[in-house]
Amino acid sequence: MQDIPYTVTLTKEQREFLGGFQEENYRYQPFVVHGHILTAQGHAFVDFGIELTKMIGELDKETIMDLHDFYHGKKNRRMEEYK
Repeated sequence: MQDIPYTVTLTKEQREFLGGFQEENYRYQPFVVHGHILTAQGHAFVDFGIELTKMIGELDKETIMDLHDFYHGKKNRRMEEYK
């Protein structure tokens, strides 16, 4: 990843060992968007999918928000009953 912000599920030591990563551009965030490039932490696979769907314009904004809310336990009455 040269000259763009990015995230990846690798430690600083792993990134240095592998090379190819500019440390000053690393962001510790679930996902990072830069133009048409999307990177994500491994645990953020749902957020990655939602963001990718937004980027390609396949779903309307309301549907995307419903998906995001569902994953995080909002608007899901069955899950709220079993807290």
